[in-house]
Amino acid sequence: MEFEYISALKEQHGKLKQHAADLETALSQRESTLVQLNAANQAATRKHDQTDEEQRLKLRQLEEDLTNQTAVCDSLQQQVQCEYSGQTLQLYSV
Repeated sequence: MEFEYISALKEQHGKLKQHAADLETALSQRESTLVQLNAANQAATRKHDQTDEEQRLKLRQLEEDLTNQTAVCDSLQQQVQCEYSGQTLQLYSV
């Protein structure tokens, strides 16, 4: 009777050890997956930040170009107005 009890305990102990080993394997795999996902996330974040910075630089350049073009247009408009005003004065003085 005692032998059967010890045998059953040994069997149960073996099953528990196997279950603990299975759990540790699953945990190890999950930790490995988390490390991989973290690395992929960091790479994606770096790529996003790089793209974001490039877009900001492009936007800044476009804003500068727009400001310059607006200044050129304003200057041309003033020149045209001056020319038109000069022609109008000439017509009245004739």
